[in-house]
Amino acid sequence: MILNNCTRSIEQGISPADIVLKTGHTQNAVDRDLKCYDQVLALAQKKNDAISIGQITGRTLNTVR
Repeated sequence: MILNNCTRSIEQGISPADIVLKTGHTQNAVDRDLKCYDQVLALAQKKNDAISIGQITGRTLNTVR
């Protein structure tokens, strides 16, 4: 998955509220990114390939990879 500011921050253990302050994104945008990130991780752990994950989540392959 492409690591944007939001996903990089969550991997560093930064809280969603702090991500909002750090990135200038809205809380809704941060929540949406984190939800997608969690979905992709869960599907990847179940050994789904990138194409399947993209189809399930509705995200592009660039986002999934």
